[in-house]
Amino acid sequence: MKLSTYLKDKLYAFLIFAIYIIILILFLIALKLTSSIIIFIIVFTVVIFSLILLYDYFRKRKFYNELLDKLNSLDKKYLLIEMLLEPNFLEGKILYDVLDEVNKNEHDLISKLKKKQDDFKEYIELWIHEVKLPIASLTLMNRKDKNTLRVLKELEDYVEQILYYVRCENANNDYLIKEWDLDTIIKNVALRNKDDLLALDIDFKVDNCNLKVLTDSKWLEFIINQIVSNSIK
Repeated sequence: MKLSTYLKDKLYAFLIFAIYIIILILFLIALKLTSSIIIFIIVFTVVIFSLILLYDYFRKRKFYNELLDKLNSLDKKYLLIEMLLEPNFLEGKILYDVLDEVNKNEHDLISKLKKKQDDFKEYIELWIHEVKLPIASLTLMNRKDKNTLRVLKELEDYVEQILYYVRCENANNDYLIKEWDLDTIIKNVALRNKDDLLALDIDFKVDNCNLKVLTDSKWLEFIINQIVSNSIK
């Protein structure tokens, strides 16, 4: 907050103070005081008024500058109130209380949205697991029909894709990171797509994959499968 901005905001105070000084001078003259005493009283009054304004300016400047600096540095603006100390002047206290109320409201809203999101995710995961059962049954019933198996395989991939996309919002809760053979993961992907690869006479060549990797095998297998599946299409 600039001093010039603060002084402009206090124009009404300067106007009232100027009227007060004029009345004070007239009153002191009426008392027939000497000029030196009148000047001393006026100067003393002006100094006290100036000191009060400066004190008020510096305490407000500290709060508002801190407010703006932290607002600009935060990505999540609703956390602003948690970074501030409650000020000791009325306007600041009112603003602090307003920000605190907004922050509480924002937290409540986020909690409600997160609960809805979690409920929806749980429902989708349950639905996907239910859908997988008839797909598995149809696969067994049509194990000799390659065209039907290919369609069912594609349907299963789409269902699994939905499952992983739903889980990716909270992927850190689903990760199981440890050492895996990259070659084994790629072979699993090849086996999942063997019918399509054979039907389309596609050679699946793998070079230099005899490596150990730190990963979650299911997630990496899903990602590689998406690449292979899209390449086949």
